Amino acid sequence: MMGAGKRGRALGRLRLAGAAAALAILVAADAATQEGGFEAAGWSGGPERGGETGAFAHCAMRLVYGGGETLRLSLSPEGDLGIDLAASNRWPADGAIFGVAIALDDTDLGDHVAELSDGGELSIRLPFSTSAIDRLGLANLLRIRLAQKTMNFPLPGIDRALPRLLQCLGRALAPRMGPYGPFAAPTAEDAGVASGGAGDEEGTSSGKEAVVALLADAGLGEFALLPDGAAPPGALYAWSDGDTVGALFVVEAGSVSLDLLTALVLSDVAAHCRGDFLHGSLDTTLAGDIPARRGMASCWAPGGARFLTTSAWRGSETMPLVIHRGRTARAVTDSDGKLLDAFAARLR
Repeated sequence: MMGAGKRGRALGRLRLAGAAAALAILVAADAATQEGGFEAAGWSGGPERGGETGAFAHCAMRLVYGGGETLRLSLSPEGDLGIDLAASNRWPADGAIFGVAIALDDTDLGDHVAELSDGGELSIRLPFSTSAIDRLGLANLLRIRLAQKTMNFPLPGIDRALPRLLQCLGRALAPRMGPYGPFAAPTAEDAGVASGGAGDEEGTSSGKEAVVALLADAGLGEFALLPDGAAPPGALYAWSDGDTVGALFVVEAGSVSLDLLTALVLSDVAAHCRGDFLHGSLDTTLAGDIPARRGMASCWAPGGARFLTTSAWRGSETMPLVIHRGRTARAVTDSDGKLLDAFAARLR
């Protein structure tokens, strides 16, 4: 987390943005993540760079089948899904562009354009869709239909590998989201500066007071702000009410869409879950007409269940973001709902 004065300015931008709001995202307590490449359930992947500058292009992962065929799935900075298949003797002539129908198990994803490279690799691009990503994470087969022929590609371990691919994208987009985004890397200041701690720059104390007043208006009961050492990296402020831990983030507007931000946050939880993971999200509005998205996740691990809620809404300058996590579904949903109501009341 950065210094107190920068925190005050960021909170000031949040208030000026008005419609820019922050939502509850849950990050597991053991959220240590591996940067770079990853291996998961037979898939291997990581961030890839391209172009003359070598800038980040996408995150990708590959699965090699027994016959030597390779399936490559990638996610662009906008969340678009790339499907690339290197399968000899399966496709028409090199350089061809043609239509294909895509399905995951028996769920149709529609007709799309496919292009065959000179090297014999089939490439398909699908625009980002939360429902498509969710279905991919549960699928057993990728089905590609070309003319009258349907080809099936098994997806073993996709439920474990896809969260790692999304996690890779979240880490890669962290610089775009800004210093108070949910994927910000820890800094040296995180160990020593208390949330809302004393600073000599104007706006810090008033920012802390505004957060305390908001939490009080939300009726969270006995709450206390947490020091940075106990807060998730990147959090502007964090607090506990005894049953849940919450954190406020501020994401730069235009750096990521609401849908993709929610998917990235929930996938980060899934990547750390060592048990059964369930999640869902939906579009909604805040204060009548402000676009928002809410989500919830649960991890049923041997050490006990963990529950998370995520809500986000869009403003002109920022998309602040509040994180709640706890041991019961009711606790996190109650805290999330109360805080959203308090935000909405101030935006009316």
